[in-house]
Amino acid sequence: PPTQVGGSGLPFSTNGRPLAAGLRAGPPPASKRQKLNPADAPNPVVFVATKDTRALRKALTHLELRRAARRPNLPLKVKPLRPGGALAPPAP
Repeated sequence: PPTQVGGSGLPFSTNGRPLAAGLRAGPPPASKRQKLNPADAPNPVVFVATKDTRALRKALTHLELRRAARRPNLPLKVKPLRPGGALAPPAP
């Protein structure tokens, strides 16, 4: 808690440093600023899901889907689709 020290009547904190009531906070450090994601385009393209894209998404495991979301520039290994949009049965 601040106390009055000396005859000047200026408040001082108990750790010996003067309180700076009139100082404004400067800009936040670079590590605290919000960083823009370079993958986010200024004019985003609207993605429309089709039966094929839904089937592809269902073919991925949870880990593959998460890895693809975190690294969208890397290619995915996806099982081939049948013409009807459903996944091909596994080969024996």
